[in-house]
Amino acid sequence: MATAVGVVGTRSLDFDDFDDLCTSIAVVTPSSRTKRRDRTRSKAASTRAAPRMKEPDLEARAAASSAGGRRKRASRGESRATRAVVSEDQEQEGDLRLMTHGSGRSWICCLTLSLLPVLLLAAGAMAATASSWLNPTLPLADRGACHFYMYRAQSRVTFEWGSMNLGTLPGVLKYLHTEIVPMNHPGNRLWSIDRILRFSVLVRNPGPTCFAKQHVFAAFDSGRCTVPACASRWASSGYFVGCQTQGAGSIHAYEGAVWYSVPGPCPSREFRDETEACRAAEPGGRCRAPDGSPTCTWELKLVGHITLDELAGIGDYRALQRSGGREYDPATDRGVGTSFWDGARDRTRCAERVAAAERLFHRRYPSQPQHLPTPACLN
Repeated sequence: MATAVGVVGTRSLDFDDFDDLCTSIAVVTPSSRTKRRDRTRSKAASTRAAPRMKEPDLEARAAASSAGGRRKRASRGESRATRAVVSEDQEQEGDLRLMTHGSGRSWICCLTLSLLPVLLLAAGAMAATASSWLNPTLPLADRGACHFYMYRAQSRVTFEWGSMNLGTLPGVLKYLHTEIVPMNHPGNRLWSIDRILRFSVLVRNPGPTCFAKQHVFAAFDSGRCTVPACASRWASSGYFVGCQTQGAGSIHAYEGAVWYSVPGPCPSREFRDETEACRAAEPGGRCRAPDGSPTCTWELKLVGHITLDELAGIGDYRALQRSGGREYDPATDRGVGTSFWDGARDRTRCAERVAAAERLFHRRYPSQPQHLPTPACLN
């Protein structure tokens, strides 16, 4: 079922430990302990035929999950935190593989010592590229792409990042305030949404500005565009990133609330109905370095999250309900047993909620910029 900036996808994987998301994107040389471990693994590999670990990116992990988990792990000693987040910050060049886990450290494996010079060059290039995700003045963003944060309301179950809706932080809070917390869903919030994700995003739409009038918002339902004329718009203008301003008014008072749409592969079908032929015919706009061409308009990386329980200060959603409490009642514009969501139409209270979310992100990820300039949306 469709939501504006939070969807539970049908092609999914459940993170074992979502709390260990990366706090920074860094490249460092391996510690001596890591080197010894690599040598031990190399010796073990010479005595038994071990399957080589495939690229554990989100798309591959999701496909593996939907196919019944056919892929085996390369190492029994891999930690739960690494399993949960390693796919978010990984690069591969030939036989070199670089992976980072939640603490921001990196393991760099090379097949032979003769590749060490190549490794050092690759690590340096990767460091510059990775840093640009958190520093909008570096070259990757200077090529014309807008670099800013997008956010998303999400459950613990996730899916391929593409053909989905996101928003500014005020936009996501507006969505939560008007469509999720008023429902008082028993046991879990509606759609099991329990967190806000932060993405570092590059957008380069066709045209001289990041967003123009023709870059209209498209709603997605489980990966499928549900508004009229999606295909014709993308055929004529490319797979652009759309935006829509959620103006403050009688329903809410969140200033700066904007929703975004990012078309991924096969946006004419739900995730479960995708085919390779459809993905080839409708490639979407995601690419490594957006340049404004029809199929290269956006890229993103998941860089953090906060939970709704810690944001609202309620400790435990189920415990609140068991005690007769309620996060928010639209009839009274107040909560019962909690006051965080009180005043949906109060500009001051809405601004305080946005500030509280920003502080929580900054507390969790102090190495990330607290703010990035958000481009204007004309729709």
